[in-house]
Amino acid sequence: MKKLCILLMILMMAAVLYTSCTNESTEDVKQNEPSMSKEMNYEELVRHYAEKHQVSAGDAEEAMIQMHILEDDPDESDAAKYRILSIPLEVDCKYQPMLELYMEIDGNDENWTVSRVKGAAFVGTVNDQSWQFAGNVAFWLRENRQIEYDVNGDFGQNNRASAYMELDIEEDGSEGRIACKMPEKAGELRNTAYCSQHDWVTYGE
Repeated sequence: MKKLCILLMILMMAAVLYTSCTNESTEDVKQNEPSMSKEMNYEELVRHYAEKHQVSAGDAEEAMIQMHILEDDPDESDAAKYRILSIPLEVDCKYQPMLELYMEIDGNDENWTVSRVKGAAFVGTVNDQSWQFAGNVAFWLRENRQIEYDVNGDFGQNNRASAYMELDIEEDGSEGRIACKMPEKAGELRNTAYCSQHDWVTYGE
């Protein structure tokens, strides 16, 4: 009887993990190729984040602060222009998150280039729940309008706390690393899905 109970518990846990990992993202991203947003000012960037991540304007502003989007000089911030590069990620189940790279740009609509990557965020839900990312994102601005990126870590659930970011970006914005970490008190992520993706994207074609 005891063995039967243990077996049933194992089967139930396996079913929960299978359901969490095999259901399609309810956000229904269905994007196969990287895409670049239109040019935005700071206010439009905040509005995009709030709508895409389904948070308040205040929370979106807080995310901008975490990513160090604003410059020290308010005049420079008012004049700055941004674009967001959205990159579909492959994980070890049907969960389909997107990596968003927030970038400051130079030039006009017809002839622009990325001057620096400012930060990163992830988009995607499973069973109406957002999954957090714990791991590392690295990026490099390359010649010929290319960005190299590397994502390595786990997506999963943790209701006790949110992952925090540690940014290490070169002063000229040409390369950087973003570490997403869970607070020690929060424990490990649950129902994890591993992601390891390294590629190059050519933008503005």
